[in-house]
Amino acid sequence: MRDQPGRSDTLDAIVAYFNDFQFDPSANSSSDERTPSSFLPNSDAVDEEMSNINNNNSELSIVGGKVESTIYEKKMALYLYIPPNSAHPPGVSVGLVMGQVLRIFQLCTRESDIDSKLDAFMNQLLDRGHQHSTLLPIFKKAISNAITYLSKSKEEIAAAKLEKAEAAKRRVYLHIPYHPNNPPPSTIQRHWRHCVAEPPGELPLNKMRNKEGQEVPVDQMIIAHHRAPNLGNLLSYRKIAHREGPKVSSFHKD
Repeated sequence: MRDQPGRSDTLDAIVAYFNDFQFDPSANSSSDERTPSSFLPNSDAVDEEMSNINNNNSELSIVGGKVESTIYEKKMALYLYIPPNSAHPPGVSVGLVMGQVLRIFQLCTRESDIDSKLDAFMNQLLDRGHQHSTLLPIFKKAISNAITYLSKSKEEIAAAKLEKAEAAKRRVYLHIPYHPNNPPPSTIQRHWRHCVAEPPGELPLNKMRNKEGQEVPVDQMIIAHHRAPNLGNLLSYRKIAHREGPKVSSFHKD
């Protein structure tokens, strides 16, 4: 970061960027510190008196003339993550860990801070009833995924997103209500492959052609679980705007 006399930059000018920034792994200056790429304004000119600022995602501070960030956490946060006995599909817990670990790696500049946030996150999940033996392999996979993602260039990330978007066009979705006693997704997928996608001795589904001579654009089936209706659906309106009759605002008296 070079001095630029005459500029009156403050931490407010860079807060928005830290909502969704990525680090340049090649800019690491030590094993315990990661330095963002030199996109920032003149941080040396920022008054040390105003060396800390918070927003909804991150907490920025100036340490030794450098801008550092960590995850901002409310003091009264209860961390009420979904417990393992919830009726949520099992993949929800995996997605929670994968997303939060990536967020920790993106928003924390110090390796020591990353380690402490990961430990705290693990303990918060344990407090909610999750088992260490179940969480550990998910955390290992999530950490590897985060490191791999942050090591990619913008071009590689854009190409991967485009590839995923193209693959998504060749999927079908099976929407079913989740119940722990239902057949597991692996069983449904096995029957899908055996009876529809790749029947033994038959032409695969994605090699078949429709009446217009076009190949069937289906390579994969995604099982999308949703919760079953509950008393809330029966006894209360989820979308008040769709309720028949006068609008809610018509009952308001000045």
